[in-house]
Amino acid sequence: MGTRPQISAGFDIRGFACPPDEISRLLSIEAVASWAKGESVAGSEAVRRYSGWRIMAPHVDEFELEPYADWLLERLPETIDLSSITKEWEAVLWFTVIVEEESPAVYFRPQTLARLAALPAALDVDLYAGNE
Repeated sequence: MGTRPQISAGFDIRGFACPPDEISRLLSIEAVASWAKGESVAGSEAVRRYSGWRIMAPHVDEFELEPYADWLLERLPETIDLSSITKEWEAVLWFTVIVEEESPAVYFRPQTLARLAALPAALDVDLYAGNE
């Protein structure tokens, strides 16, 4: 058996104009990370191009992406409406996968995709070769 992929998964809300704490309050979820547009990126000279609020799934020994999606979606409300605190925002369920020898199953049930659409949220899967 080859080396399993390294999988990170999270859910971001981006591009909002309110303080990130307002999103935590409205959703009743504490972010693991948040930032404001224009803030410095730690350890870099770069600055944030947009505001952000993030929760992340814990690492589990899974070969598929969907269990990570399930964990994140179980913590979120059925729909997200931030119109009472900000006019513009976007939501993204994201995965970063580093593939060494074996690639994961990138499959989502129709229920999972419907749940994402109801939030509404985009889906972003980034795959990287681990030996490069």
